[in-house]
Amino acid sequence: MARLRCRRLDLQDHPSQRRRQRRQRADRLPGLARWQYDRVHKDIGYDLEIDTSTLTPLECARCVKAKFQL
Repeated sequence: MARLRCRRLDLQDHPSQRRRQRRQRADRLPGLARWQYDRVHKDIGYDLEIDTSTLTPLECARCVKAKFQL
């Protein structure tokens, strides 16, 4: 069996986009995502962080491909 390596990738969108998406979900309390964000991502070292609000999906994919030599 081939040896697999785990990579940590953080895809970030613009905060206003996150707020809009959360408002559309009936199962979320207002402000919950913001409260959770810092706690979930605290002390996690990512191999690659991508801001999806400034790149197209194709550009994001190219970043991943280049970083991980795929």
